[in-house]
Amino acid sequence: MKIQDNPMNTGAGDPIIKNPDRTAGDKQKNTASKSINASELNDRLDPVGARLKSARNQAMKFIRDALAGELSIDDDMKKRNDHIGELAATINHAEGSIRKIDSEMAELKEKFEVDPDSQEEKDLQFLVNAERARAKSPMGELPPEVQEQVDSIKSNMTEYQERAYPLLLERDVHVDTLKDAKIDIRVENTTVRDMAVERLKSDPMGDAWDEANAVMEAASKDVVSMLVSEAQDNIDEDLEEKKEEAKEAEEAKEKLEERINATKEREKKQEELTEDILEAVSERSIKELDMSDPNSEINELVNKLKLIEYDVKGAVVDEEI
Repeated sequence: MKIQDNPMNTGAGDPIIKNPDRTAGDKQKNTASKSINASELNDRLDPVGARLKSARNQAMKFIRDALAGELSIDDDMKKRNDHIGELAATINHAEGSIRKIDSEMAELKEKFEVDPDSQEEKDLQFLVNAERARAKSPMGELPPEVQEQVDSIKSNMTEYQERAYPLLLERDVHVDTLKDAKIDIRVENTTVRDMAVERLKSDPMGDAWDEANAVMEAASKDVVSMLVSEAQDNIDEDLEEKKEEAKEAEEAKEKLEERINATKEREKKQEELTEDILEAVSERSIKELDMSDPNSEINELVNKLKLIEYDVKGAVVDEEI
């Protein structure tokens, strides 16, 4: 049977498997790097914009932090006010429960004709006090002699005591709840009142706006200074360019004057040579003017005149160019 070639097999060891997650991560890093580089490049190309952007970010941070602090205080005060409402409800419920139990106890005493100073009432209060002591004891135990007396009373409880005892224990629970709720509500009310007073003494948002305005004013001054400096640099650069252009124009003018002076000098020589030719011709007769001899005096003068004429024409062409 023929074994098919594995397209992933390179023929040298195990196939190479690319990690798609790593590739995606590299792309994200490259993208982030390009973004950071682009941002830094923009800041370098636009220092004025970068300065204003930095100032705005700092100013907004002042305002955000102050606002976050105010919102945190608002949230804390709301939670405390909500807790105060819950405590008030707890107090109302506890006071209502205590009043109800007191009413039931009054009915029981009236029904069973119990004298407040009777031994029956005293034994009932002893049981209640013993239970209170047990609740406060770390181990939840009573001294042996007290426990013995409690057991003795419970073994011979009257109907009044049996019905009144759980009511009084329940009343103690409501009394403790009421006491704790009143303490907590006083603490919460004091805290909320102090927070409100402190808020009136300070103005975090106003201070934040002042700080933000100060930052923006400082940035504006920096921007003006940067723009003035940039304008001064441009003016200095323009002045340098103007000086260079003036220098080049002066040099061109000097060269032109040199060419003009040279041309004038050649024209002067041409005039002088022309006069020499005319003088030489006038001093000789027609017979003496031998033009066929290239080395004759008259021919030499004429040749010099032609050379000067060529120089003058060349100078004129140069000036026109």
